[in-house]
Amino acid sequence: MYIINFFLLSFLVIASSAANSYVLKLVESQSRTSLISSIDLLKPSRTLLQNGEELSLIPDVWQDAKSSAVLDYGERLSMYVYMMVKDSLLIHFSHKVDESIWMLAETESKFFKVTTALRSGNHYFKIHPTEDPTTLTQLDQVLQAFTPFQSAVHQIISQNATNTSDLDALVQTSPSLLQEISALKVLYSDSMQLPAQLEMETAARLRTNSLKMMTEYLFVVAKYEVDTYNATLALAVSDFDTTLSDLSNGNDEKGLSAPNDPQLFQWLNLVEQTWRGEQGLKRVMQIYPTVFRMDYLSEEITPFVGKLNMVVATYGMTGTIPPSPPMGLPPPTPSKKNDSHVLGVGVTLVFGLSLLTLPLFKEQ
Repeated sequence: MYIINFFLLSFLVIASSAANSYVLKLVESQSRTSLISSIDLLKPSRTLLQNGEELSLIPDVWQDAKSSAVLDYGERLSMYVYMMVKDSLLIHFSHKVDESIWMLAETESKFFKVTTALRSGNHYFKIHPTEDPTTLTQLDQVLQAFTPFQSAVHQIISQNATNTSDLDALVQTSPSLLQEISALKVLYSDSMQLPAQLEMETAARLRTNSLKMMTEYLFVVAKYEVDTYNATLALAVSDFDTTLSDLSNGNDEKGLSAPNDPQLFQWLNLVEQTWRGEQGLKRVMQIYPTVFRMDYLSEEITPFVGKLNMVVATYGMTGTIPPSPPMGLPPPTPSKKNDSHVLGVGVTLVFGLSLLTLPLFKEQ
């Protein structure tokens, strides 16, 4: 009888542990569900995370120098536009639609957060409020140009656009938005004189151009104005290659100094390896675009942009780079409070079940 009671108690403990694990997963699932419902771009019939897979987000970093942060985030606005075009095209291909919608919502949120920070200041982004009337007017111009572009993006999402003609509005609205952002960046750049400013701005444009190449690649895959985008893609690849060499080795004619910071040299070396390696992005982009290679590029472009992001950040500050959370909505995880609560429930359940088996021992 003692042996039977022992096995019965062991079974109850194992069962309670399983229940504990189930409740923990349920809390995590509920946390994700509540986050998903907060994103307006997501259709009710679509789910963000499939099979519990976490999405990879481009990392953001703290900036010590407030002026360099303005230059960085000003350039990020252009990068965000290309990110939204990229994800709109992936939706056009019905490629990882749920993930692409998530990224669109994330990027749109970042765009508005950055424009607000540039206008009103933001301690988190290390940005002072803008007081110059000309710059404030230009910020308004950026937001006005963003409205039709945003509508074109939302139309692709809502209609699951698969015809190339559905991309016309996206192509027509993005150039004017990028032009207004460029005018804003010029205002910021001309008002500053910072150490390594030229290098930082060059690295920031390189980061943006990596996504520009990706969008041009996708337009060719979509067979949208193939000759035009094939030509611009070839030029973009060549320009990216030259600019990366200039940053890595220096270029006196362009006023670019070779890196002398070990951390900066390390990040540039990682970018070089990803770009020029045997299976590097340069090699893939120089081969005629296909859907098969599009899958590879769509997976590799995010970590590549992340490495370029760290190059920009290192130019913008000195010393080590402390990590920071993403600017937008991070993939949700259960809080410590929820963990403690669930674990407490598990311990209580085990203790209660042990008490229930106590009379069985007394009977012996």
